[in-house]
Amino acid sequence: MNRILLVGAIVFAVALGSNVFAQPASNQASGGNSDSKDEAAIRQAAKDYSQAFAKKDAKALAAMWAENGQFEDDQGISLRGKAAIEQAYTDMFKDKPAGRIDVQIQSIRFLTPDVALEQGILHESSAGRELPTTSRYSAIDVREGGQWKIAYCRDWGSAQDHLDDLNWLAGKWKGSGKDGEATLAFTWDEKQPILVAKISSTSNGKPAQSGTIKIGYDPRRGGIHSWHGDADGSQSQAQWERDGNRWIIHTAGLNADGKKTSGEFILTRIDDNNLTWRCVERTVDDRPTPDTPPIKLTREAK
Repeated sequence: MNRILLVGAIVFAVALGSNVFAQPASNQASGGNSDSKDEAAIRQAAKDYSQAFAKKDAKALAAMWAENGQFEDDQGISLRGKAAIEQAYTDMFKDKPAGRIDVQIQSIRFLTPDVALEQGILHESSAGRELPTTSRYSAIDVREGGQWKIAYCRDWGSAQDHLDDLNWLAGKWKGSGKDGEATLAFTWDEKQPILVAKISSTSNGKPAQSGTIKIGYDPRRGGIHSWHGDADGSQSQAQWERDGNRWIIHTAGLNADGKKTSGEFILTRIDDNNLTWRCVERTVDDRPTPDTPPIKLTREAK
């Protein structure tokens, strides 16, 4: 999929009302410009961008760039000029007609009265099976013909497994499978960037499992890592790996009797409000045990 211009228009996505991140964004401006007419103009451009993107209007989106505007990313993609940018938007909307962008602004600073530097995090998601993706960005917008335009934008880190990629899980999920029922409840920790999952399940009408998973980003491993503890005393750790529209959670630990356990939990995204959950390739003391059947879970209304 051509995702580049989801990133390229971020300068004008400053004022999107939805904040999908665990940590609140900061908005900084030098020289007392936080309430200036220029910042207000950039925020209005954000609204215009949001409307144009919702309409999949490639021409209107390209018009928000400077005549020689340039985009680059760490995948080697580079675009220069409105014509190339408009074509990229057009191609992107053909490949992916549904989707949205959310931006976490970490800083915005006016370098001169006509030049602004913006840095932050971009979150891209779709209504379909594709997993959300986050990346960092740095952008420069300039005043051109009395209007603020994007002159340059660069993003990086989209190939990394960011914790923010799991934000769509926040909420309560409930469902059933062939042999039982399960409930998953995901919430963000208030004091640290950790996603906490509460799990409970039944098998053939009897309680089968209850426990807690704490999920965080591990910079040493360059990915998402989790710690799992069950009510019966069993415990494990896991490394998370993206694979298409699912997360494969490689788990190793000990059960309540002190025996070694391993397996792979597979969390598959169907769409924003539906997922499946199962465990495969399980072992206890290196002896294989049967895979669990998939359980489909649906997000409960708030």
